[in-house]
Amino acid sequence: AEEGWRVPAATRLVQHREELSAGALAVRCHALRGHTRGSICYEVSLPGGPGPACLFSGDSIFVGGCGALFERSARVLHGDLGRLFREVPPDTLLFPGHEYTVMLLQMAVARDRHSAQAREKLQWARARRARKEPTVPTRLGDELGYNAWAQIAMDPQAGPEDFRLFCQLCGVQDDDTSDKRQ
Repeated sequence: AEEGWRVPAATRLVQHREELSAGALAVRCHALRGHTRGSICYEVSLPGGPGPACLFSGDSIFVGGCGALFERSARVLHGDLGRLFREVPPDTLLFPGHEYTVMLLQMAVARDRHSAQAREKLQWARARRARKEPTVPTRLGDELGYNAWAQIAMDPQAGPEDFRLFCQLCGVQDDDTSDKRQ
């Protein structure tokens, strides 16, 4: 809703936690601001149907990482990301807007060479790409095993040093809480 000015033909803007329907599908909106001021992820499910829900995340969260901060602070993204992982079921399938899986997992392994989950996921992703197969979707809950952004956002013991690392992952030097490009 914050970005309505960017879509002049929009007849209706969605809000965080708003629930919609599209035929038999249920759609729940989740703010995940950072890449843009009003970034929204859509959790889509078939109530009573087979299989898990799907989360369409655009440029906000990817397999192994998050999108670049352009219009919100690291603190806003940190809060929204933690809330998303608490509210969305872990078996939800994540469909990001881009497939940066191998690159982000290479970064994860470089950051933490002892992370067996990151190494295994990277090996899996490389094998899929070698066969020209996609690396998405992935289970949202699996991200907690190798996505440092998600790990820090969900860690109840995280302190100032962890938040500084979160800022570094986001490409900012400090914990600036002001929004970018006001």
